[in-house]
Amino acid sequence: MIPSEAKYFRMLCADDTIAPQFVSRTVDVAERYPNVGVVGCLFHRNDGPTVNMGWPPDQEVVTGRDALALHFRGDGWLPSSHTLYRSNAIGHHRPFFPGKLAATDLAAALEVLTRQDLGIVHEDLAMTRLHVDHVTSVVLDRERRHLYEELYFIREYAHCALGKRASNELYLLYQRYYLRQLLKWRFGSGRKIYEMHMKGLELLGMRPGPGRFADALWDWALVRLGQRKVWRGYPF
Repeated sequence: MIPSEAKYFRMLCADDTIAPQFVSRTVDVAERYPNVGVVGCLFHRNDGPTVNMGWPPDQEVVTGRDALALHFRGDGWLPSSHTLYRSNAIGHHRPFFPGKLAATDLAAALEVLTRQDLGIVHEDLAMTRLHVDHVTSVVLDRERRHLYEELYFIREYAHCALGKRASNELYLLYQRYYLRQLLKWRFGSGRKIYEMHMKGLELLGMRPGPGRFADALWDWALVRLGQRKVWRGYPF
């Protein structure tokens, strides 16, 4: 649906809005930095304050590697719902917004940043509207699909910024914590969520076997003894 002559594009979700100057501000950054593949801006939710994204306030450009590192270390949010992309980024992977994930916008941003840099407009130029039937509310609050999708993102993209060893350690740290949450649902009041998550993990080629769950429980014993770290922060 993007015209062949279009140099840039963005997807605007139906419930959200952008300021009149969003396009001019983001295009300006992209034009001045040819290696920038995605440009994000600050935003707010409903009538709330500007969200703190954690980006370096004195930088208009962050390398793709550093942007990914900020994301996976929990020190900064990646732009996803309010972003401008170079149209030539579509040629590198299809579908650009993968249908097997709920966080299709985040998946696109992560993939582009493995090859190109992040541009930042330090102005609040967009609004994300939240309500009970909002897709984000359903996915995060009811289904909590972002929990297993984060595991997928760590597996697919963390090594591009952190290296193989550190990304593997991060993957195990998160997986063990997440699998213990699955067990709480399985043997508590969240059986339906557990089953949905197991199907989602299978779709992504990540369905855990009994050995992985046993490892997660053994890890908890070591955490309690102070011999191992435990996952902290997003997305729990």
